Amino acid sequence: MPGNVAPDPLGIAWLVFAVQLAPLVFGFAVDVRFPSLADRLYPPIQRLSNYSFAFLIVLLLVVYIDEMILLVRTGTLLISVVLVAAALLLGYIFGGPTQDTREVLATTTAARNAAIALFIATTSFTDPSVLTVVLAFSFIGVVVLGLIAGVWRRRAPR
Repeated sequence: MPGNVAPDPLGIAWLVFAVQLAPLVFGFAVDVRFPSLADRLYPPIQRLSNYSFAFLIVLLLVVYIDEMILLVRTGTLLISVVLVAAALLLGYIFGGPTQDTREVLATTTAARNAAIALFIATTSFTDPSVLTVVLAFSFIGVVVLGLIAGVWRRRAPR
């Protein structure tokens, strides 16, 4: 890759373990051993997760807005839109026989791993262009999928 990009596979693996796998295993253990505690903790932890991800996206947008604008000229944002749309479409096509499962699989397929990608980009790379591209892709995914999920939610029977 051009520029100052030197990934550390073991460092990235450790980050994925520490940020995703260890908390997931811990959460499963709490759920199995203390189900009522897990039920009480789920809503506030889910809100914390959502708010911290939104805060990270906004903070990075504020810091890197000039670089994001430059990506419009390079076609990177167009490629990000195409990739998000393709993932959304594939998730929808392979989402099973019911509308609900197709919509859930479509949105989760297209939004897959945006948070961990941002975390890895901010902690493992010194070249700001890496973070800018990951941020652009994540932002497009979050915005596009948020809008689509909102449309689907309004359309769903209550």
